[in-house]
Amino acid sequence: MEIKTINNGISPCVVPFGMMPAPAFGVEIKKKKRQIPKYVPISFEECVDKIGIKDSVVMNFVPQMLRSLALEQAMELVGYCRDNRLSEYKRHTREIRNCFAEYNRELAKSYGRTMAAYQHYMELLHEAIDIDLFKCWCTFTNEAARQYVGHPHKEIPARIAMVRMMLNFVEKYDKNVDKIISEKMDTHIKSRRDPYCLMIHLLCTDIAETFGQEMKITETMNVCVKVLANKCHSVALSIVADEEAES
Repeated sequence: MEIKTINNGISPCVVPFGMMPAPAFGVEIKKKKRQIPKYVPISFEECVDKIGIKDSVVMNFVPQMLRSLALEQAMELVGYCRDNRLSEYKRHTREIRNCFAEYNRELAKSYGRTMAAYQHYMELLHEAIDIDLFKCWCTFTNEAARQYVGHPHKEIPARIAMVRMMLNFVEKYDKNVDKIISEKMDTHIKSRRDPYCLMIHLLCTDIAETFGQEMKITETMNVCVKVLANKCHSVALSIVADEEAES
């Protein structure tokens, strides 16, 4: 009987052989399990003990300041969508507002009676950073105008880029802090990402994907975010110096 073949003489009706397990010969090879870093809570007192008060305060303040700036930009995005009645982003902006409120509620709970001091520090930050923040905004909007010629809502990708880039910088900063603390304490430390900031980042990403062509990040934009981070670092250092002078 003639068997018709295809693909270099391989019959389409051939029954394939199953894979046979190789003989172990009594030797068991254990596969190395991947260790997933776990969130390890660490108190501020432990950080002070191992790192020192100055570095501990700076490592805590810098990401908080950047998160606050990022969330302010997210709320500016919410206001822009509301003022221009962009109903397609109504769900996103509602969730961003909710996350913003929950973040501030948790922040106030963590600071307790010292929340007024934190608010004072944020006022000092804005006094020092508002000009740089305005320059950063001009850079992002100019780049958005170049990439989205003729689009009526170029402010949306500019705001989204600022929010995402600042939050991404915070994540990298926290990872570096984890590495430093891990080396000091001779253990593995992994910070827990703030869930509300993470959700805002995801919502902004979803808007960026539905907006059309995603905004390309330039080196100038990266430099702007680094300038803001450096200014936050300088303000944190001045706050520590003022506290030490008063004590």
